[in-house]
Amino acid sequence: MHNPESHIIEQELTRLLFEDASALLLLLDVERRIVRASASFERVVGRNVRGASVYDFIVDFDGSLDVATLADGSAEGHILHVSGADGMPESYRFRARSMGDHLLLYGESPDSDIRKLRRELLTANNELHDMARELQKRNAQLEEMNKLKNQFLGIAAHDLRNPISVILSFSELMLHDDVESLTDAQREMVDSVYESSVFMLKLLNNLLDISAIEAGKLTLDMLPTDIAVLLRKNLQRNRILAERKGIAIRDEIDADLPMLALDAGKFEQVLNNLITNAVKFSERGTTVTVRCERSDHEVVLSVRDQGQGIPAEELDRLFKPFSRTSVRATAGESSTGLGLAIVKRIIDGHAARVRVDSVVGQGTVFSISLPIPSEVA
Repeated sequence: MHNPESHIIEQELTRLLFEDASALLLLLDVERRIVRASASFERVVGRNVRGASVYDFIVDFDGSLDVATLADGSAEGHILHVSGADGMPESYRFRARSMGDHLLLYGESPDSDIRKLRRELLTANNELHDMARELQKRNAQLEEMNKLKNQFLGIAAHDLRNPISVILSFSELMLHDDVESLTDAQREMVDSVYESSVFMLKLLNNLLDISAIEAGKLTLDMLPTDIAVLLRKNLQRNRILAERKGIAIRDEIDADLPMLALDAGKFEQVLNNLITNAVKFSERGTTVTVRCERSDHEVVLSVRDQGQGIPAEELDRLFKPFSRTSVRATAGESSTGLGLAIVKRIIDGHAARVRVDSVVGQGTVFSISLPIPSEVA
């Protein structure tokens, strides 16, 4: 006859084994459903597992193992994987013992190196997620700050342009109409006011342009344009400025150039920037050459000077707003640092390309490749 006291002791030992053991214990029925599981196993999987199939939690990546084979010794100490509460598998070495119609699975704690590596991977993954969220947050803040900056630049430039225009007009009037009534000192002062006003107005216009462009508000009125006519008109005006500095402008414009889709006003802005830059950084007695020719399915426009040239390591930053190089204007002319940035964005808007080649001591050439519309190509 079974001793009741022994039965109580056996039950208590079983309870302690399942509730306090650090190893994973599972008691399975004939259908391999979990009759009882140790507290350590339920902590790993993060839920109560009684009545569930053991295959919901234990996976053999080979896909061929029946846990029953663990009991016959053929797969003693087989590495199986338990799906953790976080979805990440943990590796355990399982053994089994048959107990009538039941099967007792015993899983040893995972190897310390594997456990350490898993913790490190989880920590790194969490840190990456945190960094990604922080980066997304910072990007949103930067976008908002950039938007506010563009708005501020636009408002400030617009509000300042009118009074600067008035100062420019009055100083120009004094230089032309009242020049004889001015002393040399007064004339020098008015001339300084005039030159400063010209520079400030150019800077304000450039600020308005760059803020509109960076805010995605660059609008181009693309119309069929005779680029040869546009070039010749622009060169007439720029020759006057170049001659004051003793610099010649030579044009080499091919005959029968095709009509191009251009925003004439914006493209003139590009021409003015490139040609005045060439003049600004050239010495007296040199020549600036403006060439326009057809090449396959493009029209290539180039502006070449015989100036100082730009060091190779500085070429990459030429088209960035407010960028500066080590090259200085030959007559001390001022620069806003925005002209070439605006050129690049206008050319991009025309689906065209701009490049720069330069050799120190020989000069610089800016080239623009403009696509020829398919209907005239």
